[in-house]
Amino acid sequence: MPKCRKYNARAKKNVSHAKPNTIVAAVVQEVVQYMNSFLLYMFDKCENVSTKLSVAVKDYGDKMQSAVCHMLQYMKHYL
Repeated sequence: MPKCRKYNARAKKNVSHAKPNTIVAAVVQEVVQYMNSFLLYMFDKCENVSTKLSVAVKDYGDKMQSAVCHMLQYMKHYL
């Protein structure tokens, strides 16, 4: 995910609190890091897209942006 590179530092910081002591924990930590990076990237895109959508189709754009952002926040909360 080349576009997510700028979010990798934040994602690493978020998952670095727990030091893995097994191979499974290390793999899980790596997956969580990538998911965290992806979610941060999607939040950024969500903000950028919402302004373009609201100009074209305001009501529909606002509803879609709201639904996507709520879904991403729910996912972020449970990761």
